[in-house]
Amino acid sequence: NDWTSGFELIRDLVIDALDPDDDGDGWLTALEDANGNGNWLDDDTDGDGSPNYRDTDSDNDGYTDGDELLAGTDPLDPLSFPAPPPAVPL
Repeated sequence: NDWTSGFELIRDLVIDALDPDDDGDGWLTALEDANGNGNWLDDDTDGDGSPNYRDTDSDNDGYTDGDELLAGTDPLDPLSFPAPPPAVPL
């Protein structure tokens, strides 16, 4: 058992039990229930071993969940991601 379970020592120094957004991605932890079974602890959309509520890129598309929320794309769908910035002519 990981002794750090329940503690967020790196991101914002708030104990997870008191933190409404454990991974700091802009989604409330309780809303990260991707499979809709009422248990957000067992969701791992991208299968990387990190549950969505602790994963800053839940669909592993290279964009953080927070960036996708700001762009209006779906952070749980790897085919939905922000448009890349336009190329700058040299």
